[in-house]
Amino acid sequence: MSTNSDFYLHPLLRHGGKRFLLLDRAVCASAFLQSLLVRLKPVTPVFSKKILGPGTEKILRNALEKHQISAIEGTYRIDDEDGECDLVIETEKTVFFIEVKKKMLTPEARSGIDIYLILDLAESLLQAQIQAGEHELRLSSNQSIELRNNGLVTLLELKGRSVERIAVTLLDYGSFQDRTLLKQFMEICLSTRYSLNEQYQGSDTSLQKRFEKLNKVLERSHQQVEKLSRIKNESAQFFYHCWFLSIPQLLILLDNVQGPESFKEKLFSIRAITFGSLDFYFEYAQMRKMQSDALTEKS
Repeated sequence: MSTNSDFYLHPLLRHGGKRFLLLDRAVCASAFLQSLLVRLKPVTPVFSKKILGPGTEKILRNALEKHQISAIEGTYRIDDEDGECDLVIETEKTVFFIEVKKKMLTPEARSGIDIYLILDLAESLLQAQIQAGEHELRLSSNQSIELRNNGLVTLLELKGRSVERIAVTLLDYGSFQDRTLLKQFMEICLSTRYSLNEQYQGSDTSLQKRFEKLNKVLERSHQQVEKLSRIKNESAQFFYHCWFLSIPQLLILLDNVQGPESFKEKLFSIRAITFGSLDFYFEYAQMRKMQSDALTEKS
């Protein structure tokens, strides 16, 4: 199968000579960004770790602050194990753990090659959810976590509240950010281990190492779910409190939001209803229309 699925990396269309066609920003905005990032990565060795990762977190942090949503962050150490929370949002009845990943879908994954798609999801969605799950497990077990950030210590207490886990990526992952698919993927991962078939074995040792790492992550996820199930005494609908969103999707959700409680209300308004489109933007637009129609009927 061809991996030359790179049209999205060419937002300008040549129209003879030195003339180019610029598509509407709704179509080409993310293409411009991803095209720029793809070209910067090989020429700036520390770009991905030192610039793109922290930059993605900063975009989200600034957006939350703009909407009066305070978020805490920091490192902690519990039972001789270290952890780091990217962002934590607290409401009266809910604690939101947000883990941010800079990982973008690769051309191979966009081409439909399953092994690369699995690896991309593992290194974004799955990693972020497991990290958030570790925070949830430690908070549930100890009832509190001391977060340290630049010399400041903040005590995060559970206080009988529920926990929501949000994995955030810089750009969209398409239908895989649908909540139904997310739940199904996380459930499948509990009982799945991966190996390369003969076509790929020996052709790329880095692939083999990535899959070995993936299987260790899957085992960690399985153990995590077992521990949380014992603490919470529940197993049904376990991943119902998990989310997979992109920065653009979160920015849309933040429209007309002011404060943590308002953020929770907006997020939960799209939680339980689906139109089966596997398209976040269509689903959100339909939800807004339903809410608007309901208000019109009342008036």
